[in-house]
Amino acid sequence: MTTGEKFWKRHPAPNQATAAPPPAPGFPLVRYFTVVSLAAFLLVAAANQDRVDANTKLLLAIVLGLLALLYCALFLIVRHGQRIIDKQGFERKRSQLALLRQKDLYDVLSQSNKAVVRLADRDELFSTVCRVAVEYGHFRFAWIGLIDNDDQWLKPVARYGEDAGYIDQLDLSGDGASALRRGLTGRTLLSGANVISNDFLNDPEKAPWCEVARRAGVRASAKFPIREGGAVVGAINLYAGEPGFFTEDLV
Repeated sequence: MTTGEKFWKRHPAPNQATAAPPPAPGFPLVRYFTVVSLAAFLLVAAANQDRVDANTKLLLAIVLGLLALLYCALFLIVRHGQRIIDKQGFERKRSQLALLRQKDLYDVLSQSNKAVVRLADRDELFSTVCRVAVEYGHFRFAWIGLIDNDDQWLKPVARYGEDAGYIDQLDLSGDGASALRRGLTGRTLLSGANVISNDFLNDPEKAPWCEVARRAGVRASAKFPIREGGAVVGAINLYAGEPGFFTEDLV
């Protein structure tokens, strides 16, 4: 075996599969800027020659001014194009996130419906629904409360997830409490409508619970009434870790 053969055996020539890809071509505007800059340099050098007359110098000044304007125009075009690309990327990511959230909520509904069919015990059903909301819907935590007919307080009957003591600090009194102390859950019980807070920490109604909500990672919440025989008897409460989570297309 010759010396050359030994070399190629130790260092085989790169084939098509392993060869490094050729360098990407330079950005066209960068190339153009280089050419224009070189031309401007040559014009400036020519202007320094004694034999250049006044008309040539005037022409040089005009050319350099036009080049400066062209530089500014190209810069603005590139910056505007980059902004469009960034906006399109943001919109694409937001659309992907919305689709992912829709899929998660569909899984929550699907699993909850299966639990309704399978479970006869109400407490077990409520506990399963809360667990499904956290595990499949990726909420921070969830809880269900029912109104006690004797004192009109909303009593938590099921919960799931790490709430950092949030649920235990709630004032869950009924019609006798002030609107501020009732908060979003109270509004749901009184109106029978869904109530959403997509900026939890900056919601004036949630001020008494902002600190514990911050510790629990809550940034948005939603309350949905539970009905029995047409009357509101309770509410299911969901808490998300991202502001703006409960969009119109979700609820």
